[in-house]
This record gives sequence, structure tokens and C-alpha cells, in this order.
Amino acid sequence: MDLGEFPVSNAGAPRYTYRDGEPRQRANLDCLTEPEVDALRDAFRQIYDLNGYAEDRRSYNNQALIHQNHCQHGWERFLPWHRAYLYEFEQNLQDFVKDITVPYWDWTMPQYRPNEPEKGWIIPKAFQAFLREKPAEDLIAALRPKPTPTQARAFQALVEPRKYFVSQHEFICYAINTIGYTEITPDPNDANRQAMIYALLMSNSLWYPLRYPAEYEGGQTINQRIHYHYPTARDIDQILSLNNFRDFGGGNIYNASFGFLDQNPHNTMHIWTGGQNPEFGPNSFLPSYVCDKPAPANASAPHGQAFADRRNFAATVKDRKFHSKSDLYSQPPVGDMFSNLTASYDPIFWPVHVNVDRL
Repeated sequence: MDLGEFPVSNAGAPRYTYRDGEPRQRANLDCLTEPEVDALRDAFRQIYDLNGYAEDRRSYNNQALIHQNHCQHGWERFLPWHRAYLYEFEQNLQDFVKDITVPYWDWTMPQYRPNEPEKGWIIPKAFQAFLREKPAEDLIAALRPKPTPTQARAFQALVEPRKYFVSQHEFICYAINTIGYTEITPDPNDANRQAMIYALLMSNSLWYPLRYPAEYEGGQTINQRIHYHYPTARDIDQILSLNNFRDFGGGNIYNASFGFLDQNPHNTMHIWTGGQNPEFGPNSFLPSYVCDKPAPANASAPHGQAFADRRNFAATVKDRKFHSKSDLYSQPPVGDMFSNLTASYDPIFWPVHVNVDRL
């Protein structure tokens, strides 16, 4: 069989070879091969590296700052503004990895178990934490006190077969409870915690430590804590059946009218992927990791819908140096995706919004 311009990828799936100038088609994130995901990781890492050049508009932080300062929500510009924003970001990536596109995350797929999302994948595997061989070796060498031979082998065993972790909390609790390495605290200055986060960042540039997906105070679900529900295929079908743009994408500025697509799934997926930091107590980070029972409730935080309505006040941008080590090692009360002011600094922002754009 002559596949012609449909060469077989490493996974055996035919891939269309695009001609110069021809529009690319964005793919389902969970259908990409590992080499394709690695190409995406490489593109992201290269624009992270531009953050040291303040005048280069292609740097990741410059692109994220556009959303922080100018994002459009709650009216008819929500969809067209984000479409242009995604396109420019994608062009920046293509300066470094030719023909790459940002994939979409279809959160209604069966592996996410939309009716019981806390029991599913939570977020795509491509954006979860894991260890590669070299970062795992560097981690073992950096830890003090030095891991025992048994503990070192246990860390190395996470590389192959690859073990995935949804958040830093999940990884560190695995290190404490399963590997038995307990010399680590939630203190942002804790050197062992920093070494673990750094190893995970070096293994996967799409993972982000300031992301606590599906984690809410007291071990509650998103329904219990925020009174939002994870979007299902039925929700999407109902939105796609709407017969006017005002209800679908938003109304004019005089009515300040949110479209349904802007509310759920869009707002919900921000809150779902951002989550609440389980290591953050009433006023600061906890003295130790709580891995076997829910973290104490934050008595100062508003509850339910009030918390969702005030989500832009839950995160802070003041004095932050985004994507610096000091920022990535910090202990904020919520993940960056929780707020529109900080969401675009988390790389998972892009496949969420690409799926909204696809819809």
C-alpha cells in the first residue's frame, strides 16, 4: 500500500504532510504519539528560554502577560479575542518547531470519567509530572540526607515504566509514603522539595508545579467546594444546540452577557485545573505534608459560588517573577489556572482554550 503523503508515524498512525502555506489542523492531545508530544515540549521549552530577553515578544512570559492584561470574558469578544491570541502563540512556537500546532484537550473523553472526574485521569498524561532518567539521577544525588540504596532504586523505578503524578503533592506524598523518604517539608526554601520540583520540571516542560487539579480544601470535590460540575458530553451537546451567538459565545458589552461556553466548560476547566493548594493552611504553608487525610480547611476563604465568583482575587500577580525558580517553588493558596489573571502562565491553559476554540 502506497501511503504517499500520509507517512506512518512512530505509533503507526498516518500523518498528513502539510504543504508550505497550507493551514494546519490541530490534533487531539491524547491522540498524539510520544515523539509528537516531545516536539511540543521542546517548543515550549524554547520560548521559556526567551524569558531572559525582555524585548523578545515571543517569550512565554510576554505572551502570558497579554492575557493577564487584556483578556476578554463575559461578552461577545470572548471567542474571537482568544482565537487570535491562540494563533499568535502558535506562530511563536512555529519559529522554533516548524509546522507544530497546539493540540486540544477534549475533557469529555472516557478516560476523564466526566460524571466522576476525580476518579479519571484528572488532566492529560502529557501534562502530568513524571521522571526521566537523567533528572532522576540528579534528584537522587541532590537529596540530603542521601537516600538509602533501596530508596534510590525506588526513585529510579519511576522512570521505566513511567509513573505519572497529577501534582507535586501527589509526587511528594508518594516519596514519603511509598518510597519512605520523609526528609521534606512544604517550606518553599526546603532544598529537598526544590530538588524534587526541579527534577519534575526538567523531565516534562508541560508540567507546572503551581497547578493543583481536582484538589480542594478538606478533600472535597469541585461540586462540593465550588458548586461547579465538571463538563460532560451532554453539557457540550446542549451548548452546541443553542441557536444564537449571545447565548453561545456572549452578548454585547451593554448587557455584560456571558455565553454558556464561557461559563461551563471554560470557567469550570480553569477552576478544575488550577485547584487549591493542599499544602496551604489558613494563612501560610503547612509545617508538614498531610498525605493520609485531607488538609485543614482554610477558614478565611469564601465558600462555594462566592469563591468561584471571586476567583480573580484568589491569585496574586504582585511582585511575582513568573517561571523563575523562586516563583515555581512558592506555596500560593490556589493554582495559577484558578484565576484569569495568572492562568496563561500555566502551559495547560493552551489546550484548554484550543478545545474551547474548536467547539
